[in-house]
Amino acid sequence: MYVTSRLLRVSSGAAMPQAVGFVAWLLAHLNDTHHTQFSAGVNVGGDPGVIGVTGRFESLADYQAFIGALAEDAEYRGALGLSGPLFAGAEDTIWRVRLASDDMDPTLGFSAVDSVRIDLAHMVDAVAFAAECREVVTSITGRPSALVTAVTGARDRLLWVGHASSLAELEQARTELEADEKYLELFKRSEGLFREGSLETVIWQRVFPA
Repeated sequence: MYVTSRLLRVSSGAAMPQAVGFVAWLLAHLNDTHHTQFSAGVNVGGDPGVIGVTGRFESLADYQAFIGALAEDAEYRGALGLSGPLFAGAEDTIWRVRLASDDMDPTLGFSAVDSVRIDLAHMVDAVAFAAECREVVTSITGRPSALVTAVTGARDRLLWVGHASSLAELEQARTELEADEKYLELFKRSEGLFREGSLETVIWQRVFPA
């Protein structure tokens, strides 16, 4: 499976409500017309000026077919012409889902994305270790996450993506992890596999589908 992501930079804080409404309308059109699985969210506790859009595709061939279909979608092309004042830029990435999870449900209200930068000289070992980390976290919290690596852009990016129905659920999982010695031991064992200081967490709140 592959996930596409687009980070939309909103032109101003005042434009955010209209931008969210526009994105929700456009994604509803795409999902209804092209039978895609797009969702969107806003950043919580981080950058307040971006909207994140993600889509799920079984293969890159499916994604290519979708891109081709957009060229024939007059309503989509017309909408893009109206969106200029709302956005100041965009950044796209294609991700490969190396390990999915039963909990990989974009309809849940919140997503926690833990990202790290791999030392590419040890990429195979780093991805294998990341998969082990995923299993340890699941055993502690009971919440499986998806393991994702970048196909486009900086190839050293690796993500663990988990979903929850509330911020409280995300915080509970973090509390359980930080109290577990097996989890804390993973940080010591990761030396040399990931860039020092590169671990970051971003939380997204779903705004579409509502």
